[in-house]
Parts: sequence; C-alpha cells; structure tokens
Amino acid sequence: MNLRISPAALLIVTAFITIVTVELRTLLEMLGVAVSVEAAALAGLVAILVVWIWTFLPTVTGADPGNGSGNPKQNRAD
Repeated sequence: MNLRISPAALLIVTAFITIVTVELRTLLEMLGVAVSVEAAALAGLVAILVVWIWTFLPTVTGADPGNGSGNPKQNRAD
C-alpha cells in the first residue's frame, strides 16, 4: 500500500488534530463563544477523517509514463 505520508507521521498528525480540537474549544470558551462538547468532537472527528481519507487516496502525479514526460530534462520531438 502506498500512503501519502508514513504511518508514524499519520499517528502524529492524528494526535495533533485531537489536541488542537480540545484546545480550540477551550480558547473559544475563553473568548465567549459557546461550543458544545459534541460539536467540538464532531469537528475533530471530521478533521481526522479528512486527513485519513487524503492519506489513503492514490497519488496522482500528472506525468504520463508512456511518452516520457516524467523526466523534465528529456526533450522529445513528437
């Protein structure tokens, strides 16, 4: 399986999103914006799902290996 980032990096990003979600709720409460625990948890879950889905999607390079366009120094006359 080809992941966009390594499994260790995915674990670190997931932990970071979790911490940011909790701290953002605390910061918003200090600023007077009431955010429920359920809303904060849902926002964190959506952010984690987006990152995980992005990680497991196949990489699209845009280069066509059939005509050799993957090498930018290669000059072709066709």
